[in-house]
Amino acid sequence: MSRDWREVGFPGWQYILMFSPFSGKFAKFLENRIAQNSEGKTEFIQAIPLGEHKEFILGLKKEKNRYYKICQKIVEQSIESPDNMRIDEMAGDDFYHIYEEAKQLEGEVSRGVLAFETQELSEEDIQSLSEIKDQLRTYGLALKTFKDVVHNLKEFQNSPVSSLKEIHQYIQVHYRDIEDNAGSDELTVTAKNFGKAMEEKTIACMKDSALSEKDLVSALNLVHEMKQVVKLMWMENSAHQTTFQ
Repeated sequence: MSRDWREVGFPGWQYILMFSPFSGKFAKFLENRIAQNSEGKTEFIQAIPLGEHKEFILGLKKEKNRYYKICQKIVEQSIESPDNMRIDEMAGDDFYHIYEEAKQLEGEVSRGVLAFETQELSEEDIQSLSEIKDQLRTYGLALKTFKDVVHNLKEFQNSPVSSLKEIHQYIQVHYRDIEDNAGSDELTVTAKNFGKAMEEKTIACMKDSALSEKDLVSALNLVHEMKQVVKLMWMENSAHQTTFQ
């Protein structure tokens, strides 16, 4: 009888996934671990037995797509107002609470991937699983990168220094342009233009005498990290954008 995937333990998936494929003994170890997870965040894979390969792969893809869409919403709303957020799938109302919920979802989906890897899989299943893992990592890295500069966005939005406010406004405007072009042929061009526009704006702001060295370092860091977020969230996944329209 096929076991429920939630019965497979989850001792630090980010570390464990590095060592796939698993040995027989390690796969058995995973199968025998019992996870304590009574309040899960997943929607599509909870009731699917591991042995139903086609259905479980489809469920994992849906969970991955849902996680990506949540990541998009988190970045979008945080750029506008990180202290006043509303995402239907999450209970929190500020960035840091919602971030922790999103990471919980990522972990649960990744545990499902880990559990599924203990099965005897076809080449097609292995390929699908590899793509899901790669995309989960990419979205998770994008969200982590964004987390590192949320405080800068908040500071710039409320700063008395006009140049910093302008940088924040530039990020808002040009990020909206990216979202408006999601799923279109213009997405890659628009994403690349984001980085160029932000660099040009930052260079222009360097002339502001009110800008301290600390402000300048923060501005350069913010622009660099936001370029990475855009690259990970949009440019590296442009082939998948139509899924979310």
